[in-house]
Amino acid sequence: MKCGDIVRNYWAGDKNPTRYFVYLKNEGKYTSAISFDGKRLRKAQYYSDHIKKEPDKFVVVGYIDLIDYIKAPLLELLRSDCREIIGGGENENN
Repeated sequence: MKCGDIVRNYWAGDKNPTRYFVYLKNEGKYTSAISFDGKRLRKAQYYSDHIKKEPDKFVVVGYIDLIDYIKAPLLELLRSDCREIIGGGENENN
């Protein structure tokens, strides 16, 4: 799996909103993910060995380019700050 993969957890019931999660990364014993509980996003953790040993229970069903989705607006703000500094604007960190 790679960051941004949308995974269907077949251990979760069909009416459980956390049956889908977005894979973030393998951190050794645990795999980090983001799930939606029907009201809010939550950090989720799964045992990495369960995901590896039970590929029929954790199936990639989609993908979201999570890194670019987060990085793009941050990069735009950084570029905007640089234009202000070069253009004679004040730098708040000084």
